[in-house]
Amino acid sequence: MKSSLYISAILLILCSVSCKKYQDGPYLSFRSKNSRLINSWTCVGALDYNTNPPSPVALFDRTLLLEEDGTFKMDFALVQDGIFIEDSLEGTWLLGQNKEVIDFDCSFYLAEESPYDSLFYMDILELRANHIELLGPENTKFFFDPTN
Repeated sequence: MKSSLYISAILLILCSVSCKKYQDGPYLSFRSKNSRLINSWTCVGALDYNTNPPSPVALFDRTLLLEEDGTFKMDFALVQDGIFIEDSLEGTWLLGQNKEVIDFDCSFYLAEESPYDSLFYMDILELRANHIELLGPENTKFFFDPTN
């Protein structure tokens, strides 16, 4: 009886340790990665990792909507040459590279003269139901909380 209890305890510990997929957690989740991502997210902060130490990035109204049907919309604003510009990207998304990356494809929605890449990805650093952290293509770490 004791040996089966020890074996169960060891298996439970091994399972919980092996469940950590992302750098910052969680260790164990009973929701799928897709179901944790599907939501309306608001960016609550960002750090530029091109500087040492990483420096805060000024953000203006950045939101990310990830739909269950595989579509997304990202709204954002930026200051370019002293001018405040609001913009958005739309397209499809999916989990890639062993579910550690979100692949975004805007090729169907972008005009040919668009300054944005039609394909880009963001590394998933943390994926919780109430918080996600993503590393963008320009080495910027974004912190998102649910909009609702």
